[in-house]
Amino acid sequence: MYKLLKLLLFPILFSLLTNHGKAQGIFYSSKDLDKTVLDSSVRDVRTNPFSNKILVIYKNKTRKRIPLSSIWGFENRSGQRLRRWKGNYALIRNTGIFSTYLVKQGRYSAFYFSRGPDGDLYGLSKRDLHKIFGDNQCFMGKVDSYCNFFHSCQDFHFKTKRLRVEEFYSECQ
Repeated sequence: MYKLLKLLLFPILFSLLTNHGKAQGIFYSSKDLDKTVLDSSVRDVRTNPFSNKILVIYKNKTRKRIPLSSIWGFENRSGQRLRRWKGNYALIRNTGIFSTYLVKQGRYSAFYFSRGPDGDLYGLSKRDLHKIFGDNQCFMGKVDSYCNFFHSCQDFHFKTKRLRVEEFYSECQ
């Protein structure tokens, strides 16, 4: 019985503890996002909300602590790219002139945007869109006609897997 249990549990535990070949890395600036191949020697990137450093564990079992102030973001084990912003981590949805992010705060999540990947993050509201992209008349016209009492600026289009506001911006380019 013990051998059977050991035989069944070993593959499950082994699959949970391995990295499954996902590349991970640290981004020191937004220009590092363009790298298609990250550092293959990195095994894990860990964060601690009570620490001002990020822990990088390499495959040769060495550990390195990097100050949070020196990094722009990182890629975790799941392949998600995260940007560090005001002590929080924002999941990068897309980058470009109109960059969008998803920030999870407890049970709730909200969408944010920035003008370019290095810009400040703003809540995805009609007022903030006017403040940042007020010079783009086509985009603001579509936002004004769509975002009202019945439709939020954070509406998601399930067929295209994009925010409606992202679609409006790409149509006006």
